[in-house]
Amino acid sequence: MPRYFTHYWSNQTWNQQKKYSDENNLLNHTAGNLFNERGIATGDEIYIVTVIKGRLYLCGKLIVSKICDRDEAAANLHLEDLWEAREHIIASAATATDFQLEVPVEVTQKLRFKSGKELKPLLFSPADYLNRQTLRGVRELDSESASELDEFLPSLIDFSEPLGSYHQPSSSSEEIFPDEVSSGQNYYEGATKKITVNVYERSAKAREDCIDNYGVSCSVCGFNFKEFYGEIGEGYIHVHHLKPLSEIGEGYKLDAVKDLRPVCPNCHAMLHRSKTV
Repeated sequence: MPRYFTHYWSNQTWNQQKKYSDENNLLNHTAGNLFNERGIATGDEIYIVTVIKGRLYLCGKLIVSKICDRDEAAANLHLEDLWEAREHIIASAATATDFQLEVPVEVTQKLRFKSGKELKPLLFSPADYLNRQTLRGVRELDSESASELDEFLPSLIDFSEPLGSYHQPSSSSEEIFPDEVSSGQNYYEGATKKITVNVYERSAKAREDCIDNYGVSCSVCGFNFKEFYGEIGEGYIHVHHLKPLSEIGEGYKLDAVKDLRPVCPNCHAMLHRSKTV
């Protein structure tokens, strides 16, 4: 039987990951220093959480494939800029991330965590304001609480399946369009995967360079999520490829400044409906 854990990301880490992510990034990795100490093992389920202004946020969940050091994780993920931590979890399956997913207070109050032989609730002070310290580090929750959190998450994607098989049936009326990739520098992009919209193997550094150059306002209509929604919209934006990745073969050299533009989701959808863009 799997065990269930929350892993707390600081607000700084949360906002950094949100800035260079989108709703179709898969939660394939996390890092920390307490996984082995807490007895986390292959097959266990990890929920990534934070607390913002007294509210619980849940960005996704992963199934543990293995725990390894930074060098092995970098080799597995083909990345160099991993967090400086002793222990890195590589996922065998994961959900897409959603950094704006707030868990309702009434659900948060129902969650129970293991403390010795007891199950205890989270600490609120006052009654509806979640104490940030109560979820620090890694905590184990019971299966019923895990099921409560699962109600808010999309389906898991199994990484053992071949590329191209990640497709969920959709109605004929559902709009499907290629969604974001994850200067002067060139980056190599790989094969495509499909969930409800297409998800591409991506270079997060290319996305970061695009945003660093153009900012996070929509290049088409000028909309800025932070200006409209406040703190929760900080850093949120899609990235559009001027040349669709469905037309790009393996080994294509992507120039982040030349080939990518930040766009809001509405403009992004319209761009992909156009035959000329």
